Amino acid sequence: AAERIKKLYPNMKLLIILRNPIDRAWSQFQHNKRLLREELSFEEALKMEEIRMENELKILEKDPHYKTFSLWFHSYLSMGRYYEQIKKWSKIFSKEQILIINSDELSKNTQEVMKTVFRFLNVHAYEIKNISKFNIGGYKENMSKKTREQLIDYFKIHNEDLEKYLSKE
Repeated sequence: AAERIKKLYPNMKLLIILRNPIDRAWSQFQHNKRLLREELSFEEALKMEEIRMENELKILEKDPHYKTFSLWFHSYLSMGRYYEQIKKWSKIFSKEQILIINSDELSKNTQEVMKTVFRFLNVHAYEIKNISKFNIGGYKENMSKKTREQLIDYFKIHNEDLEKYLSKE
């Protein structure tokens, strides 16, 4: 997608908002459960992700326009490996075209973060009032402590790679 976007909009600016990858995966899973797109438990879905993705990735390599259900809906772990994704986009777009924001920082310091966004986009800044969250879906269950600990371990190296990359910027 990045190549196609660059071809159509070479001067485009990209805003990347990163969420804690564990919370992102859990939210995606809960959303899929609500919409009946997921039959497995969270733990089973995490174990099956690589198998679910394998053939889809092979097809996508041959046909970049391939529409894939699994890559979009069952990518709980891979979608949270932000460094891999940012690295790909950074090879195509310059660092001046990409702004990366932490979602927690956006929630805590909305006005300050938005000033940064306005400067990045080179648009007039204005005060944002009455901020509310959208797409909040209640979870019927909580993630098990054991699973959260496993995910902390899983994402540790990926998050460290991302931190190293961002500190170079």
